[in-house]
Amino acid sequence: MKRNYVLRLSFITILALSLNSCRTDDLQSETAQQPTINTKIKAFRDFEKKALAAKGAAPESYAYPFSETFDEILTEHPDYAAKFSDTFGEVDFKVASQTFGESEKLVYFPILKEGKLAYILSCAINAKRTEAFYKILDPELKEYQVIYSTFAAHYKNRPATTAKIMEGYIEEVIIEWSDPIPWWWYMIYGGATSPVHFPTPNTGTVNIPDPQVHPIGGYNGTSDPCSKVKSIVNNPKLKPKIDELKNFSLTAVEDEMGYHQDKSGNVTPADVNGNHHVDFTINQNSLGGIHNHTLNGAQMFSPRDILTLLDFAGVQNQTLPIGSTADNTGNAFLGMISQSGSYFITFNGGSGDLPPPMTDAEEDAYRIKLNKEYNKIILKLLKAEGKNRGDDLSEVGLQKLFFSIIKEMDLEGKINLIKQNGSNTSTIEQNPDGTIKAPIPC
Repeated sequence: MKRNYVLRLSFITILALSLNSCRTDDLQSETAQQPTINTKIKAFRDFEKKALAAKGAAPESYAYPFSETFDEILTEHPDYAAKFSDTFGEVDFKVASQTFGESEKLVYFPILKEGKLAYILSCAINAKRTEAFYKILDPELKEYQVIYSTFAAHYKNRPATTAKIMEGYIEEVIIEWSDPIPWWWYMIYGGATSPVHFPTPNTGTVNIPDPQVHPIGGYNGTSDPCSKVKSIVNNPKLKPKIDELKNFSLTAVEDEMGYHQDKSGNVTPADVNGNHHVDFTINQNSLGGIHNHTLNGAQMFSPRDILTLLDFAGVQNQTLPIGSTADNTGNAFLGMISQSGSYFITFNGGSGDLPPPMTDAEEDAYRIKLNKEYNKIILKLLKAEGKNRGDDLSEVGLQKLFFSIIKEMDLEGKINLIKQNGSNTSTIEQNPDGTIKAPIPC
């Protein structure tokens, strides 16, 4: 079996990328004051000293120093450890792949959630042993299914358990493939896009998965909707696009503009159809989208927009590993940028809460019906505000419009409405009597 691969990439590039990675708000202050010391990470230094003392004997699996280093981070940062466990599960440190690489090293560990294989943790260390990279492996990678299936087969005939391994035995699971992507590709592209950056107490630097970011590039469905949107609007790939849409929303042009984000974090322009509306091409890799309403349109989500969110929500589970019990329906999002501010909607529920699918013809007819009702609601709300057809609804009137149309669509309580205004992010909710609650900031 071929166990070593030629690994070619300067770690200067990786270090530069890592130092610019996003950090979670609550962990940033904890780590910002710790200096980065460009010396070897202790677990790897000790491991290789032991191998050297063995007078040329082949070193044991690098799974040992990888597990020790990661456990050290979890021990030193219990808040992070709790979030990692809630989001991803528990790393099974009793099991690991063989060690890949020559000067740089790569090892995979399985992650279990509720006793089942959920994710794969890829672990890499640079040649100088000064920087380690831990990432949740992206299911879109061509090797993912081989790695996942190999670990799944390992658990098939024995119980899946978790345990810390410092000096104990780690069972090696051999992964076979004929044309692997170089290990550095996983570290840069193959997992959560915003690692948390930790200088370790024993020197060196460790980059680990951000619990606020979903393992395949989206946003963690276990976080509250308001915090999720706060992460979206501060995402370095989406933020400049949102600013661009804000400027465009102040124009009187007919065409909308929008951007689509996939589950790996990539942002691409959306199409505009013959009716001047944004058309998102939604497939199994889609996460969500943002678009604007110009001065010519209503400054709130339309029925078409809400149906688009449902389409995004419906594909969230299509890239989950085989046998996974996770439900990522709540990861989908849609943003609407207008002169009245930025609003985002997310789905409040699981896949079982989604309306049954419709044919294209059924959806077209349904949309026409909803648009008629939408316009009736606008006129009713304008009259209540003492305004005429063609006038603008107040901010509260726009929010009442949203809640009225989702009630008409039998989606009451299933769609979250979040407003982003400057640096303030707030949940918008309606009282039982139809009035709007004061914004709930996060």
